Amino acid sequence: MFIFGHVGFTTLAARGVEKVTGEKRMDYRLVVVGSILPDLIDKPIGRVLFESKFDSGRVYAHTLLFVLLLTGIGLYRLWRYDKIGALILAGGSALHEVFDRMWMFPKIWFWPLISPQLGRAANGAVPAARMAWVYSEFQGLMTDPYIYVSEIMGFLITVYFVVRLYRRHGFSVFFRTGKMM
Repeated sequence: MFIFGHVGFTTLAARGVEKVTGEKRMDYRLVVVGSILPDLIDKPIGRVLFESKFDSGRVYAHTLLFVLLLTGIGLYRLWRYDKIGALILAGGSALHEVFDRMWMFPKIWFWPLISPQLGRAANGAVPAARMAWVYSEFQGLMTDPYIYVSEIMGFLITVYFVVRLYRRHGFSVFFRTGKMM
């Protein structure tokens, strides 16, 4: 998935959790950041800074260990300070990994349990021409129904929430508090 799929579906899931549990502390700014956090961390590392080593946009933050660490931090902060922000980030990142179908890449998802190293040796990727990944990502967007359908649906969900904020004059509240009106 790309950005709209992650943001739209994660926001919808968070809204559902908020409605079912009655939780009033949901910060949708953290929901949005959590939904793309693995890509915000891994794309620069694996596609730009250390492209020759990893040749992948799925590195450390796409592992189950990353989500478990965030969840552990979130549970500690909930227990110690009664704050749920880190749990929101963990939930968004967990959904990111689900939407990326990381179980299909067990050497990455279960790192370091299955394979002690990430990169080509771990995921079997073959070195590509510099920045060739941009073309392959675009090609996937145009040809893979899982990607383009989820992006369209995620875009529509995101537009729904943005229009809802606009109609209720809720942008300032959203940016100040993270509340979805």
